[in-house]
Amino acid sequence: MERLCEVTNSMESKKCFIVCPISNEGTPTRKRSDDLLKFIITPACEAFNYEVIRVDKTNTIDKIDNSIIEYLNNSDLVIADLTEENPNAFFELGYRLALGKPVIQMALEETKLPFDISTTRTIFYATNDLEKADRAKESLRATIEAIENRQEALSLAKEESDSSET
Repeated sequence: MERLCEVTNSMESKKCFIVCPISNEGTPTRKRSDDLLKFIITPACEAFNYEVIRVDKTNTIDKIDNSIIEYLNNSDLVIADLTEENPNAFFELGYRLALGKPVIQMALEETKLPFDISTTRTIFYATNDLEKADRAKESLRATIEAIENRQEALSLAKEESDSSET
């Protein structure tokens, strides 16, 4: 019965928080962020049962920065779009990295990342080229799968360690 509960719980939706520049409705930044979310991130995440959350799409009444910090702390996965070198996105990426929790970096092709993060694997994407968008989506899926496999292996190792102690 205990194993059945574990399987049932693992089938529940996980949360993937999206860090990105958003800007105002109708701006090129908003259009790119919306396209990235709709055509690349959401399909890749849904394949692994992640609920995709972008703070401007939530219906809350608290301060937006409180919501962001809560999602950074509690989400199973964070995907950070570093396009435009947005200071808020860099802060949120750094915060998540400091927690030691899974994060995936993305950026629009041709983006020049700062030295400190340029050595971290980053998925570059294009929203104006369907083949490039599809490749980015597949790369994102593969990266999420690798994270899932690593998390599962760590969980199994912890279970084995805990059972050998008793």
